[in-house]
This record gives sequence, C-alpha cells and structure tokens, in this order.
Amino acid sequence: MVPKVIMNFRSFIWDSATHLKSHEERTLLRKLDFSILTIGCLGFFLKYLDQGNLSNAYVSGMQEDLHMYGNEYTYAVTCYTVAYAVMQIPSNIIIQYIRPSYWLAAMEIAWGTFTFAQAGVKNVSELYAFRFLVGFFESSFFPALLYVLGSWYTKTELAKRIAIFHMTAPVGSAFGGYLQAAVYKSLDGAHGLDGWRWLYIVCGCMAVPVGLVTRWVLPDTPYTTRAWFLSNEDKQLAIDRVQKAGKAAPAKINLATFKRVLTGWRWYAFTLGYVLYGSACGASDYFGIWLKSEGFSVVDRNIIPTGTKLISGFCIVLWGFLSDYTGSRFAFVLGPLAYGLIPNGILAFWPPSQNVKLFAFLTCGVQLMTAIFYT
Repeated sequence: MVPKVIMNFRSFIWDSATHLKSHEERTLLRKLDFSILTIGCLGFFLKYLDQGNLSNAYVSGMQEDLHMYGNEYTYAVTCYTVAYAVMQIPSNIIIQYIRPSYWLAAMEIAWGTFTFAQAGVKNVSELYAFRFLVGFFESSFFPALLYVLGSWYTKTELAKRIAIFHMTAPVGSAFGGYLQAAVYKSLDGAHGLDGWRWLYIVCGCMAVPVGLVTRWVLPDTPYTTRAWFLSNEDKQLAIDRVQKAGKAAPAKINLATFKRVLTGWRWYAFTLGYVLYGSACGASDYFGIWLKSEGFSVVDRNIIPTGTKLISGFCIVLWGFLSDYTGSRFAFVLGPLAYGLIPNGILAFWPPSQNVKLFAFLTCGVQLMTAIFYT
C-alpha cells in the first residue's frame, strides 16, 4: 500500500491518480513522454534559439556591419512575425492530410537551412527576406505539436506536459545569450567571419539534425500512428484512453468548421485575450537593446537578459503543475496576468532608476502562463 503523502507527491510531480493507472498505461505514457516531449522540447528549444538570435546578433555587431538604424531592427522582427502569423492556420490544415512527423521534419530542416543562410547576409534587405522565411517555416511547429500533444493526453495530464514543452522556449532564448557570448569570445574573426555570423551557422547546424530525427520519433496521433516503438496493444490502449476522456476522433477541417468557429464568441474572446497577452510578453525583447544603450559590454548584453528567460521557464512549469494538481485553470491564468501589470507598468512609465528598470525587465516573464492558456 502506497502512503497517501507519496501518492500526493507523485500526483503533483507527474500525473493525478498515477497510482491507479495500470502498468500498461504507465508504460504507454512513458513511451509517449520520451518521444513527443523529447522531440517537442528539442524542436521548440531550437525554434526559440533561432527566433531569438536576431536580438543576440544585433547587439553583437550586426547593427554596425549591416548599417541598421532607425526602425530597421523592428522591421526585421515584423518580417518574421508576419510570416509566422500567416502560416499558422494553413499549417494546421495541412497536417490533417500530411502526417505531422513528415511535415514538422521538413519545416525544421527548412528553418535550420535558412537560419544558417543568415550568416551570409550583406545588407538589411537580405536579412528581411531570410527572417521572413525563418518565420514562415517555424510557424508550423508550435500549433502542430499542441495538436499532437492534445491527441494523446487527457485533461489531467496535459497542462504540465505543455508547460514542460513551453518551458523550452525561454530556455532556448536564454541559451542563445550564453551561446552568442561564447561564440563571440571564441569564434569572432575565425575564418574571416564576425561572431554574430558564427551564431547563425551554429544554430542552423543544430536544427537540421533534429528535423531528421523528428521523422522517425514523432508518433503522429493515436488514430494514424505508425510509430515503431508502439505495439498494437499500445495503439489500441491510446485510442481507448482518449475515447474514455471524451475526445472525438480527429476530423478534417472544412468550411463548416470555420463557420462554427467564427460564429461563436469564444474565438473572439480568446483572440483578443491572446493578442493583449502577447503584446505584454514582448517587453523582454528589448532588454538587450536597452543594455547596449546603457553601455554594457557585448557579453553582458547577451548574458544578463537570460535571467528573464530562466525566470520565465521556471514560472511556466510552476503554473502548469499547480494548475493540474489543483484542477484550477482560472486562478493560474488570472494570478500571473495580474502580476504582469507591475513590470509592464514600470516599463511603460520608464522611471529614471536603472535598478527599477532592471527589475522590471527581469521579472516581466513571471506572467507566462501560456501552457494553461492552451488547455
């Protein structure tokens, strides 16, 4: 008999009522965690590493080399964002017809290739084009992985897994700072290339192999999987689990689907809320630029903002675990958002104290409860 305190601890750390699940079900979950979470976390880590390396490169010499002034940095960010936004819905339609394992593998290889290619840009126009292409191919990863996660896991299992998956976003951004600092110290000038160009080369070389592995490890959905590591019994158990949880089998997206979504109030409320939330989360993108304006060294401009990302990663996981454990979504959405008013308010009013602004930049990621938002 397992003591109650141990059962509660195990339920908090991983799954509610995990001690009530059969050996076969626990084994299935371990296989799914090993495959989906491993590929998801690696891919999302690299996506945010490649997404965030623009800021790292900008404060490490790219601004001067490409003669970027005025709003040109913002335009480069916008090129990425526009492509990222435009492709997300088509991508989720495409994976209704093409296996996610094939589609995501191709997208990862493509964005890794164009990340690598940014090492050769000669002017800001070329940078705009490559940022657009990177955003275009990266846009598929997040919604497609959420689709895969949601197709395998039940409600009580989902939030903490999305939290772990989403945690790799700020961790990837943080790693980008450490990576750029290391690249700048060790490779700046090597073979005639500036340190910021080497950052793009290293990031591109990391993404392509993960894309190749994705093809063989991602198990698609319970109804379409051909995963080599799942037995026929595993596949049937997975279908039984999601049916018992009340999840419908995947259906093709058609005009009726769009009509049903667009005529309901939930889509508009969710969209408005997420637009406002996303805008509030963007403050940390300018942390490194502010440090540069304050005269911090290239290494410090890359290292100090990683504090924001690490705090964000910790909070994403904490809110997700607490939400699954308590069964409450509302409290762990409202609480972090309420705190977010403090650092964003400080940055909006821009007080003269450097320490106060530093505090605001470092803690603006506490509000990240995105994992719960998607469940």
